[in-house]
Amino acid sequence: MDNSSLSSLDSDVGRCDSLEHVYRYAQTPSIATQISRTRTAVSAASSVSRSVRQIVEQAHDDNEQTALEHLEHQDSNDKLNIENMGINRAIRIATNRTDKTLEAQVSGPETPEKDRGYAWVVCGTIFTVFLSTWGANGTYGVFLNYWMQHSTFPGAKSTDYALVGSIVLGLAQILAPLAQMTSAIIGIKPAMLIGLVSQTLGYLLASFSTKLWQLYLTQGVLVGIGFAFLYNPSIVTVPDWFNKKRGLSFGIIASASGIGGVVFALVSQAIITKTGGPPWALRAMALITFFLNVLSIILIKERIPSQRLTTVHDIKVRVNILFNKEVLKYLQLYLIVFWFALIVSCYVVALFSLSAYAAFMGLSDAQGSHLTAIFNACQAVGRVAIGFTADYTGRVNLAIVLSVIMVILVLAMWINAITEPSIFAYAVLSGLTFGASSVLNQPILADTLPPELFPAGWSFQGVILGCFTLFCEVVALRLRDATKSKPFIKAQIFCGCFAIGGFVLITVARESSVRNLLAKRLCETEKNLEYEKENEVLARRHATYHELLRKSPLGFLLRLIYPIKV
Repeated sequence: MDNSSLSSLDSDVGRCDSLEHVYRYAQTPSIATQISRTRTAVSAASSVSRSVRQIVEQAHDDNEQTALEHLEHQDSNDKLNIENMGINRAIRIATNRTDKTLEAQVSGPETPEKDRGYAWVVCGTIFTVFLSTWGANGTYGVFLNYWMQHSTFPGAKSTDYALVGSIVLGLAQILAPLAQMTSAIIGIKPAMLIGLVSQTLGYLLASFSTKLWQLYLTQGVLVGIGFAFLYNPSIVTVPDWFNKKRGLSFGIIASASGIGGVVFALVSQAIITKTGGPPWALRAMALITFFLNVLSIILIKERIPSQRLTTVHDIKVRVNILFNKEVLKYLQLYLIVFWFALIVSCYVVALFSLSAYAAFMGLSDAQGSHLTAIFNACQAVGRVAIGFTADYTGRVNLAIVLSVIMVILVLAMWINAITEPSIFAYAVLSGLTFGASSVLNQPILADTLPPELFPAGWSFQGVILGCFTLFCEVVALRLRDATKSKPFIKAQIFCGCFAIGGFVLITVARESSVRNLLAKRLCETEKNLEYEKENEVLARRHATYHELLRKSPLGFLLRLIYPIKV
């Protein structure tokens, strides 16, 4: 090839390089375009940041409004204030909702003051009732483990024994409306006497039972009826005695189930070890709970004495109040009731299975009873802390956090707890947190429903909860497989699914509560803007509320995580 040809080839190559360079440059965004895109990204980020900051500021503003409303309620002399609604007051409001003399009926010059004096005697009285009912029942896992290990009743399966304990829980809830009606007709103390006789006979006769059906009737049915008629008539007296210290008083009362569980579990296990079986432990429980309940019946007192139901018309009115079908129209009722039922079912499985689970993992019967005692002791501390904390964080907010903790403890920790230290650690952490629903459910339900429908919601909740607790432990033990290295794995997953379901329901309930609150405040803001059109604070609230209330997936998510006290 000659020089001219080479020169021509170099020229062509040079042109190709130049064209490629031009092509690449043409494909590369210009500096101006890059700057424009950068500005757009910065503007978008700034807009998002501004929106987030605006929402956070509005949340702070909403929390301040809530605090001011709370102070106005506390300082108000309005006797019809529905904050911290109790079942007795709700029934009075529902009964007299068209009667202008209700305020005079609610209190009088000789009515004892709230939060002081005899209020704390009543708190101690209900604490004793809880101690001798739910506290005593907290030790059922010790008896369950013994019967399963020693095949005490011929032909009985583990699910048969579980059903005995479930009957107690189911009847205590399902019979709640009946116990309340009985109390309204014959009085609180006579109704509690029915419970006293039934529970005492249940434990006493159970100690002589030699067949499974006898155990069903005694430690199942009789003790369950006793719980219903001791617990339900007494607990409804508490809200009338407390206002500012309502959370603390309920926390103290709820802790009794944990303290009783510790005492009765250790005493029962010691008696079983010494005597070689449960009979004398059951007789001891019968005597101890009898004297505790007698003391409670003597000291209990209503702050505002209720009028007895003396006519058929009065009874029909009360039945209509307790079973008002209008309450079934409220979506939030189902969310809260089934959240409560699922979380309590998870709690029941965790408590009743703990001692048996420890035995399967190689721990002794004594260690199993110690686990139950530790779980109950931590409940005593945890429930007081939960009741105290809920007043500051918001009840629904705290319920969501504790539901998440329950999911983590069941599915992450309990499943992997195969050594003695890990099992004891699980007992401590679960005991501290699993009692959340028992402390928070009634206040959350009262916050959700109109006061005249609260009694019907309370009855509906009791029936649903009773149905769940009647079978949850039976199903959990049915899922147990002794041939596996982790015999409780199916039951643990079953329990974890209940916890997840409860978390989902209470989360949706929170979004609904936030949406209702924002809609209410948007309406108030629009009314105020009619008179103060230039008010910047009201204008900002109006814009933010519209942003939060938009009907879209993003709006739902924003309301779900909106950081206000609920």
